[in-house]
Amino acid sequence: MITQTTKQLIRLREDIPTRELADKIGTSAEMIRRWTRGEAQPRWDRVETINQLCEELGISVAPSQANPFGGEQ
Repeated sequence: MITQTTKQLIRLREDIPTRELADKIGTSAEMIRRWTRGEAQPRWDRVETINQLCEELGISVAPSQANPFGGEQ
């Protein structure tokens, strides 16, 4: 599932190399890749750091309009 955090990570990876991004967030490059593929979700403290990085870099990602329960909206 593509979450708001996944979208933010994808945008951050466009501007910051994965290893550097991992260092800034405090995790491994492999975990960044797993998060962006939707194989895992970051802990809350990592989400906070991701949000801060996006704010610092002026990265804005529109919230998902998908219905979390499936079907039409």
